[in-house]
Amino acid sequence: MLEDVDFWRGRSEYVKALEPAAPVPPPFAQRPPTQLDAQYPSLWVKDGGGGVFRGIWSHAGTAKAGLLIENTTTPGAIYQFSCEHHMRNEVKIEHAAHWRIYDLQTEEENPEGQESVPVTLEAAKDVVFADTYMYRVSRTTLPKRDAVVAHDSTGVEFDNVKVFSQTRLAFDNSVFDEGSGVEVRAHHFAHFALGPDLKKGAPLPLPAAFAPGAKLERVATGFSNADGLTADENGTVYFTDAAQNTVYRLDPAEGKATMVGIVPQSPMAVGWVAPGMLVSLNRDTSASEITTGSGSGEGKVTSLESTSGPLRPGVTLLLPVGLHSTLEKLTLLLEHKGYRYRVGSNTALRSELIDEPEAYFYTTDSKTALPAMPVPMFRPLHESSQLARFAPGETRLIVSEDDEKTWRGMLGADGRMAVKLFAERGGTSVVEDTAGNVYIASGQVYVYDRDGNPEGVLEVPERPGSLCFGGKDRKTLFIGARGSVYTVETRAAGK
Repeated sequence: MLEDVDFWRGRSEYVKALEPAAPVPPPFAQRPPTQLDAQYPSLWVKDGGGGVFRGIWSHAGTAKAGLLIENTTTPGAIYQFSCEHHMRNEVKIEHAAHWRIYDLQTEEENPEGQESVPVTLEAAKDVVFADTYMYRVSRTTLPKRDAVVAHDSTGVEFDNVKVFSQTRLAFDNSVFDEGSGVEVRAHHFAHFALGPDLKKGAPLPLPAAFAPGAKLERVATGFSNADGLTADENGTVYFTDAAQNTVYRLDPAEGKATMVGIVPQSPMAVGWVAPGMLVSLNRDTSASEITTGSGSGEGKVTSLESTSGPLRPGVTLLLPVGLHSTLEKLTLLLEHKGYRYRVGSNTALRSELIDEPEAYFYTTDSKTALPAMPVPMFRPLHESSQLARFAPGETRLIVSEDDEKTWRGMLGADGRMAVKLFAERGGTSVVEDTAGNVYIASGQVYVYDRDGNPEGVLEVPERPGSLCFGGKDRKTLFIGARGSVYTVETRAAGK
């Protein structure tokens, strides 16, 4: 039994009382620098080993893995294991069987763990993961496809899994089985099992909202994170690749995207402002204006300055509606309520809600504005995958990935948002067509009728993150899906 142990980053301290005959090592300042991914796994159970492990914290990026179990059929049990910041693997189980792992947490940092796979299974059998939490911190900027990668593994069960990140760059798939090609897109689920009979099902039929004979087509690819879609009055589509600090214009006919501008602050989502301008909501809580003109070249990027004071009369708000965080964050933003984090933390609150001054980012023509708030308050909203224009009295759909819900929201004359639940389905983006059909990006694209009844699912080869209608007749649904942009024709035009 191993209990209450911390595998910490770096070297052990020399303690003379424990090894009086050992030579005294040089001071830390005189030793060679610490090398990441250079040591054996922190906890290595091998060649018939087993036992009980409880209350373990492994967070040394110097190790090749936090936990490696290999070449053993001896039963083992793990309780409350936090495994973090390893460069390639947090947990790896290889040619091992008869293990029970309760309350495992994995966590990836930047750069320590940004490209890591939290759980790798190779020829694992009779393994249970119960109450597993796989997490990526707010500083993570690189997309990663799979949280669990399995090969030749059977009798492996996952009960109560949550995949989460403070950014919108959580894992595309919670579990990927290489042999069958099966992917689990859901980030929260109660049960899934790997077994010999696991196989992909037949493709689902297209919901009736799509045009007869319509096909999903990939029109551009090669991106790190195609997201934040919007369209101009002519149906031309624009999107962001935040990890590359780039805004693109899409030409579906040519099957390529043209760079519109570089935004060093990482553009998360863009909104169209007529007659030739984009506004981007940036990762560092700033906002930028990008001129597009009528040509195909690169536009001019200008950082917008926040202006204090009430919203100017006649100005339309551009608000995040494809929320990675909760609806509560948007509500507090509109009510000008904020809070402070404790020093050194971006999650632990130091205060109750406090009043914040009104401030806005105004576009050059002063007809459109984004709310500007102090960094602690605004931070959760800059991860939005979609922006929408709101004038007082207008209603728009709002979706939250964290809340796992979709609402109809109406902006009141007092600047507050009144919401009514539309569907018990969350996601990162939501759009509606003129026939009342609603499309939600949530692992796949889920289609609902105007009353919130499910109509079917559009399966996408990559995890969809952002939606918009474009094309001259606005009947083409554009889907930003991680590395690519897809299109599919609908019966009705987008609103």
